[in-house]
Amino acid sequence: MYRILTLLIACFYLLPLSAQTNSLVWKVSGNGLKKDSYLFGTIHMACEEDFRMNENAKAALGKVEQLVFELDISKQENLAAMGNYLKPDPSYFEGFDPAKRHVMDSILTSRNLPPLYLDAMSPAGVISLLTLYTFSCSDPTAVKGMETELLKLEEAKGKPVAELETVDFQFGLMNSMIDAEGIYQFLLTMDQQKAMAKTMFDAYFKEDLQTLGNLFKETSNYMSQEKLVELLDKRNEAWVEKMPTIMNEKASLFSVGAGHLVGEKGVINLLKKKGYKVTPLRN
Repeated sequence: MYRILTLLIACFYLLPLSAQTNSLVWKVSGNGLKKDSYLFGTIHMACEEDFRMNENAKAALGKVEQLVFELDISKQENLAAMGNYLKPDPSYFEGFDPAKRHVMDSILTSRNLPPLYLDAMSPAGVISLLTLYTFSCSDPTAVKGMETELLKLEEAKGKPVAELETVDFQFGLMNSMIDAEGIYQFLLTMDQQKAMAKTMFDAYFKEDLQTLGNLFKETSNYMSQEKLVELLDKRNEAWVEKMPTIMNEKASLFSVGAGHLVGEKGVINLLKKKGYKVTPLRN
């Protein structure tokens, strides 16, 4: 379970990927669409020195009429709702082994992180902070978000933003995935988490999906099948039910975690089953 926690915030989700898929951007056409839409598999956050915009995604954005995110992080009401979900949960460590809690406090102190963070935020807030720490940015405050950077592009100016999910749904799901034992295991393996994050970012920005596929296939062994279905399959199915209406109304660039695109129950295959032609854009 603890190996998944880094991925939970960083990608929400980026697993499992097919080694045969070597593009992060896909064109959606046919099945009565008057204009093409596009899918962009993202990694949601990265260090400034690692980050770069995908040129195919940038070109696709210039051709569409709107952006569609999992969640619209530009909406003030969403930001306010996120703040509420980061508030501390007094019951979070109830019944947790005091000896393990002491170990957690000691690890945080040794890494110059105040132990009070564990009690000052919700589970989602705690794991968000710890995950950012594993990114090992030269400047910890210099983290870029893919969605934010897309909105800054000239190609995005004046274009509306739609969303596939709500703050309540995403943070409810996130909090359900994280327990005190999971954070304890995460802290015990901070060095491994840092190494995994580095490998993940390097592979993503190189579009090395073979490496990503191997990495996330390994991590999926630490999560129950039921939780994987909740995180991936059910969300993909819900999105694909909404997407035809969205695409018929406006040509769109759907920017979602890369792992949602591929696989038997991924968005690409589900759209093909609905009669759409889904074509990778090559570098």
